[in-house]
Amino acid sequence: MGRAAKTGGSAARGGRKGGEGGRTPEDDATLDRAAAEFVEAHARVADAQGARSGRAGRAAGAVDAALGPAGADPRRWIARGLVRLVKGRNEEALAMFDGAARMRPGMAEAHLCRGRALLAMGMRGGALRAFGRAARIEPRSARAHACRGGALLEMGRTGGALRAFGRAARLDPRAAEAHGGMGDALFRAGRYKRAAAYKRAASLKPGAAGYHARLGEALNRLGRTEGALRALDRAASIAPDARSVRHIRGRILGSAGRAGEAIAELERASAIEPVVHEPHVTRGRILMEEGRHREALEALDEAVRIGPGSADARALRGEALGRAGGSGRASPSLKRRRASSPATGSSPNCSQRRGGRPRGGGRGGERYGRGR
Repeated sequence: MGRAAKTGGSAARGGRKGGEGGRTPEDDATLDRAAAEFVEAHARVADAQGARSGRAGRAAGAVDAALGPAGADPRRWIARGLVRLVKGRNEEALAMFDGAARMRPGMAEAHLCRGRALLAMGMRGGALRAFGRAARIEPRSARAHACRGGALLEMGRTGGALRAFGRAARLDPRAAEAHGGMGDALFRAGRYKRAAAYKRAASLKPGAAGYHARLGEALNRLGRTEGALRALDRAASIAPDARSVRHIRGRILGSAGRAGEAIAELERASAIEPVVHEPHVTRGRILMEEGRHREALEALDEAVRIGPGSADARALRGEALGRAGGSGRASPSLKRRRASSPATGSSPNCSQRRGGRPRGGGRGGERYGRGR
């Protein structure tokens, strides 16, 4: 934390000189980008410390204290907003970014951050407009075009997303988020061979677990199971506690007939993020294929408890009941869990935390403009 805070102080001091002492707009743009990189790193350090100690709020407060009073410096408003965005406090983050944009309307970074917060809140149209404004301010910013691509992809506009990511990659061939986004769009379009763009993204940013995980998914769709598992092993070594990585790996192991390893991996995924029902559904499906119908029913009971609105979980549970000769009642183990804990799936906001931070290796986890 100390080293990050020291870096933060120097960047913030640099921010106060913007536009003075003969600086050009290009100088300011470079400084804006540097400031954004430092506050992102600062927030990640605080988040990691908070997660280890169980004091995430105090970690955010420590960053605020290190940055000092925000005053009229838009970079400090952005820094505070990024800390809140990492914590999933999206509305507070948006208010900070709005303040920065009002102070300096021509600051592309402020609009990029606004778009990022809006996307995390599910306001895709607003996010696209914010990213578009950033791209107009800095038309040669690869990051702005990659952000536009991310918003377009979220809106289902795959063709537009491919064009935006392609432009970002041409502007900066070393922009990992551009190649990763192109991989996402190609994967969405079913063009799995060309989704090897993930490989390029992973080579540019080898410490980003999400690129390795998504490369694994693409290779699996091409029938290259061993290559897929190698990519996912790499992702798991980078982010051992990323639920999405464990889930994908478990699913691929199951499809490869390695049921025991798959079930263990899916149980680990559920332990990492207990309020997500998908790993239970996948585990139930594998157990059914193995003929272990009672165990499958328990897994699917849990999936329905956590995600009562999941059509997949309910349909598969019905099939498991039929195979197990059940009566439609919940299994005894589920009844015991219901008696000892509230049903997290009953609240419409029970899974909101999933969107609060780039998911550890999940889709978009490394791309600027994704909240996970």
